[in-house]
Amino acid sequence: MTERPSQSTAGEEKDSERTENNGEPSSSPLRIKFDSVHIQPILDQEKTVTARLGSKYQSVHTGDTIVLCDETGEEVGRATVDLIGEHDAAYFARVAGEAHYEGHRSYRKVGQFLDQMRQYYPEKEIGPETEVVAISWTNVTVADEYDGGREAWRDGRTEAHESTTSPHNPDNNHV
Repeated sequence: MTERPSQSTAGEEKDSERTENNGEPSSSPLRIKFDSVHIQPILDQEKTVTARLGSKYQSVHTGDTIVLCDETGEEVGRATVDLIGEHDAAYFARVAGEAHYEGHRSYRKVGQFLDQMRQYYPEKEIGPETEVVAISWTNVTVADEYDGGREAWRDGRTEAHESTTSPHNPDNNHV
């Protein structure tokens, strides 16, 4: 497992240190979208880990603030990154749900994880050796303006999710 420690130096804000692909400092925290089925477990702090593909996730460091969003991009809360790991997909599939990654569902077989990732990233070829970035977080603060918080999600968003029939996920909303 490759873990990346915080890149901060005394007196500087961590979010301003993270850089995007063009090397310019990022002025705002990384926004991460999640499929609607994951929002309630995130709000309840049961889901605290995600596995992602893509270079934008490699700029995240321990201690950074991330913005947790629903599938529409609406902020549902913010959290503090407590662990970042870069792994091949087969390794992550074997350790998901355990130790550092207990806040993620577990998989009985590597193929289950690969199939899940292929649903979220249909344009990419994903195999056991594909590198994933695992992001673990703590200290979730629910956004005050998020539809009234947990109860509004339970009452209002469930019906909207049930009416969704598209198996494709163009915005990479995710596990």
